[in-house]
Amino acid sequence: MKVTLLIATGNAGKSRKSGTSLIGAAAAAPDSFFASLRILGLKDLPRVPAECVEDQPTFEGNACKKAGHFAAETGLLTLADDSGLCVDALSGRSGGLLRTVCGRERRACGCREQCQAFGGDGRRTRRAAAGAILCARWR
Repeated sequence: MKVTLLIATGNAGKSRKSGTSLIGAAAAAPDSFFASLRILGLKDLPRVPAECVEDQPTFEGNACKKAGHFAAETGLLTLADDSGLCVDALSGRSGGLLRTVCGRERRACGCREQCQAFGGDGRRTRRAAAGAILCARWR
């Protein structure tokens, strides 16, 4: 029996990469759960569900909110992600919180402005690391 897995992204490249990785896992273990997957992206659905607002302060919060939202909208097993930079000058805070610091969309908010909002100067501590998390939900 095939199980449909929705990759909760409108980004066709991300859907394709995720699907390719899961298909590779199925090929490596043909008797595994992965071999029973039928993989779809949001754009593969007949009706694209309403967008999910990512307003949680952590990558985990946003990924789980998005997975839950699209699982509830579609009734499908859903895999969602959230990722971004964790900036040392911001005490390792993630992009989800940075958006709320500036009160504007993430892309319109500069790192220096964000650091200053948390009392840093944006120059002394310039290290950052990429962070990412996946979350799966079913209904």
